[in-house]
Amino acid sequence: MFRESSVLRAATAAGAAAPRVLYDCEDFQVHAFVPGTIVEEAVPSGTRPPDSIVATVWASQALLDSVGRSELLELPSRRCFARTQYDSSEGFAESLRDWLSRVYVVAPAPAKLAMAEVGISGDPFTSTIGLHDVNRPLRLCHGDLSRGNCMIHRGRVTILDWELSLWGDPAWDIASFFHRFGLTREQEEHILSQGAPVPSDNLRVDVEAYRKLEVDRSLVIDCVRLVQAWGSYDPQRVGEYTDKVAKLRPDLLADHQSAAYRIRRLLNTIRV
Repeated sequence: MFRESSVLRAATAAGAAAPRVLYDCEDFQVHAFVPGTIVEEAVPSGTRPPDSIVATVWASQALLDSVGRSELLELPSRRCFARTQYDSSEGFAESLRDWLSRVYVVAPAPAKLAMAEVGISGDPFTSTIGLHDVNRPLRLCHGDLSRGNCMIHRGRVTILDWELSLWGDPAWDIASFFHRFGLTREQEEHILSQGAPVPSDNLRVDVEAYRKLEVDRSLVIDCVRLVQAWGSYDPQRVGEYTDKVAKLRPDLLADHQSAAYRIRRLLNTIRV
């Protein structure tokens, strides 16, 4: 992971739609003011994002191919939540999977009980990802391209929150973008047909493999957060979580209303 100010400088130099850094030091940074509205507020999840917004985010992703690794400053170990070694797309994929597996393994018991109520009864990250292109060139990845991390003003989009950026597999960054932004399949197909840094057949297969990983990541981490925040969250959040499981993994959950009731009862009993 990298110092965000160095990422922003490299991204803006490459032409990506990122905030401009005015000043930075080890403890803080100052960005140029970014006017506008968060895309999540302008175009809520569940609705189709305008093609113009999607095109801007995709174009910015493509521009990251030109950012050199030497342009980025690594965060000190004490400020990284995870650090691992890999030198290929296959190594990145397995490192990511292993990290997510540890998230599940160390999750508190109430979170695992709540996950079991929606059908996640064991570690969902035990299987290898099985990439087709195991030597795809790595590049700078934003890592969190969601509607909540983009602003729009008079048709211009700015991508925010580059603090989770890392050097990784671009197929993962694309899959993460598809999953978190909630694109339609038509929009995804249009993006993948516009060209890619690797042969399109391999890219499509690997993006889909990463998407499955992103779905399980979302369900596991959201449940852990829900349990940790129990008492400050509106109980309606439990229903929203089970609805999300039913939508993303219908194979796991048939009666999500019943599951939501059982989770609320469980958490009230445990008093997390």
